[in-house]
Amino acid sequence: MVPTSSTSSACRLGSPGSASTRVSAAVPAYSTAIGQVTLAWLDRASQVRLLKARPRERLTPTTLTDLDALLKRLQKVRAQGFALSDQENVSGVRVLAAPVLDADGIAIAGLSVATPTLAMPLAAFEAVARAPVIAAAANLSRALQAAGTCAAPRALKR
Repeated sequence: MVPTSSTSSACRLGSPGSASTRVSAAVPAYSTAIGQVTLAWLDRASQVRLLKARPRERLTPTTLTDLDALLKRLQKVRAQGFALSDQENVSGVRVLAAPVLDADGIAIAGLSVATPTLAMPLAAFEAVARAPVIAAAANLSRALQAAGTCAAPRALKR
């Protein structure tokens, strides 16, 4: 994966009886849990470069756009091993994501789960989603590492 300032997303959102779908929508990496876990495993200089690559827009009332606040968030994400987004990209949606790492510890992807905010409080969502998502991402990382996958050399140099 070549680090960029945006991520691709495929998700289905909706309540019982209704749904909307976005497939492969490019969204700012700073505003998504997947983007945050991807950015968190980069070195600080790369994080800064990517976060400054385009204007950081507030997509919802909870979207972080301040560079220093985002860098602190990324440090926390890496330390805890997951990102938790509370309506930062889409109002009414919470997402928890964990990185999929290659053999060199480079985040080549992320794995996430989402829930409507009406389904459960944030703390309850984190409590039920954290361990399974981290475990699934770790299992996927091990499987990819066993298959001999690695980050493209240019991704490491950018």
